[in-house]
Amino acid sequence: MTDLHRELQLATLTWLSSRTTRRGCASSIEIPFWDYIVDAGGLCRLQNRFWNSYNQKQEQPNDLLCIFEVKVSRNDYKRTFVKDGVPFSPARIASLEWIVTPSDIVMAIDIPFGWGWLIKRGNGLSEIIKPRYYSVAEANINKFAYAVLWSQKQSARNARIRKIKEYNKLKGGAEK
Repeated sequence: MTDLHRELQLATLTWLSSRTTRRGCASSIEIPFWDYIVDAGGLCRLQNRFWNSYNQKQEQPNDLLCIFEVKVSRNDYKRTFVKDGVPFSPARIASLEWIVTPSDIVMAIDIPFGWGWLIKRGNGLSEIIKPRYYSVAEANINKFAYAVLWSQKQSARNARIRKIKEYNKLKGGAEK
């Protein structure tokens, strides 16, 4: 994973948190039930002004599943979203789905139907295309919530291990 990829993941979580009341969000979420890893995602409820811009005809559900695919190169983008030279959308697994890129990786016409598009602008992200809302079964929302919680637990565990290793190096001790 490159520095740009990490930077876009962090910007994505910041962008999401400014528009929602979050119940849980994380980066690099492994979703074993779908055999899929998303670059960032969250279980949340959008602030009404944002929900109205996505779907004005329907009352917002209590929980939205939002996922983000970060792509930092054209080849990375093509591996996921292009088949036989045509934009392709993987199976829908979330209520709202975005592709996040630097501004020069893809064009609006490349974005698959139903997906939103966020581009890096300065220190933040700008929404160029709004995603289409999809209803998600409650069972899948629960599976995603579990995956987010597991991801957060693993991230915290890995951070503790890194700190222990750094401490041991400073003290001249062996890594464990």
